[in-house]
Amino acid sequence: VASEVNTAANPVVLSVKDEPINDPAILSIIKNDPEQIEKDASGNVVKKAISGVKFKICYYDVDVMSTLSLDDLGDRIPTRTWVLRTDDNGYVALGKKWKVDGSDEFYFIEGNSQPVVPLGVLTLEEIETDPRYVLDPTVRFVRVTESMADNNEVIKFSDTTLVNDSIDYPNVETKTEITKKDITGQEEVVGAALKVVDKDGTVMDEWVSTDEPRIIRGLTVGETYTLIETKPAPGWTTAESIDFTILAGGEVTKVTMRDDITKYSFIKVDENDEPLSGATLRLEEASEGTFIEEWVTNDEPYVIVGKLEVGKTYKLIEVNSPDGYYRAEAIEFTVTDDNEMHVIKMKDPLTITEITKKSITTQNELPGAKLVVTDKNGNVVKDGEWISTNEAHTIKGLTVGETYTLTETIKS
Repeated sequence: VASEVNTAANPVVLSVKDEPINDPAILSIIKNDPEQIEKDASGNVVKKAISGVKFKICYYDVDVMSTLSLDDLGDRIPTRTWVLRTDDNGYVALGKKWKVDGSDEFYFIEGNSQPVVPLGVLTLEEIETDPRYVLDPTVRFVRVTESMADNNEVIKFSDTTLVNDSIDYPNVETKTEITKKDITGQEEVVGAALKVVDKDGTVMDEWVSTDEPRIIRGLTVGETYTLIETKPAPGWTTAESIDFTILAGGEVTKVTMRDDITKYSFIKVDENDEPLSGATLRLEEASEGTFIEEWVTNDEPYVIVGKLEVGKTYKLIEVNSPDGYYRAEAIEFTVTDDNEMHVIKMKDPLTITEITKKSITTQNELPGAKLVVTDKNGNVVKDGEWISTNEAHTIKGLTVGETYTLTETIKS
């Protein structure tokens, strides 16, 4: 600046411009998801770019050769501050294109439109991220040295390591792990239809459970979602829906839904509701007759758990009744969606045989005749020997399908 005499009539005007020393370095940032791989326009495999991420960048005009650390900055006011936001390519650099806040101007070298970082100390902090990702709270710290400037290097962070090219600032999407377990929490339940919806009911994911947990990426931190079972796996009941909130700080949100099994007990009883052994029962699907199970009854209930499907209708059929009992009519039932033990009771009535002794002419009962009923082996059956009266004689418990013989031993 040329020297001039400073008078009221002729004031000296000085034009002063902040210009960095020693050919400073260039700053750029790349924001990506290290766990998501995709192809760029050229077909190259790259990490997924994350747009809309804001960074606060502070420059401190200090002696770069000092032992000053991040902790030493304390409440020191930055020389200049910029807030930048990544573009659709996950890229950001010093420049108006990316600047969204901060009133400070950029530093330039005369004759060059590319903003630069002077010698000194630089901090970089992520202050806002895509809601599907976990905010990285780490404050990066780097010294802008003469060697960087002399070699025209571009500053790059890879987590905490300073390397060349650019600041590679990886983020990971939120991760939610959903498991479908049995009531004990030990085994995965396969075949259940599940979905996750947001607070507005929008379906975020929908799937059928397998023997592996379901991983959902990109749910919003702090938001509450609902896990719904739309159809239980065969043999299982529908679990209650579960609300869960996505955790911050990169922690995996784990959700476990437990299912109980369908439970049905089958009891064969006589007319006095006492357990009845010896009946052959078969269970099949009512619509198509598909075989499920067959068994012979004893004094204990026959229990089927975790096999009958909610909403399906089944038919319990008596194939063979015990001796002395009629076969019961088939029972149809539909499996309900609850965790209760349901009891299906089938009752067999005793066979009843009425025997009369009548006059061939008057059709009136003829009392006084001695009658005997014997089985195929000639054995007299229970209550099978009597003297006729004016009423019919009743014998209970004769076997269905068997042939018996009625004999009159003394005529009336």
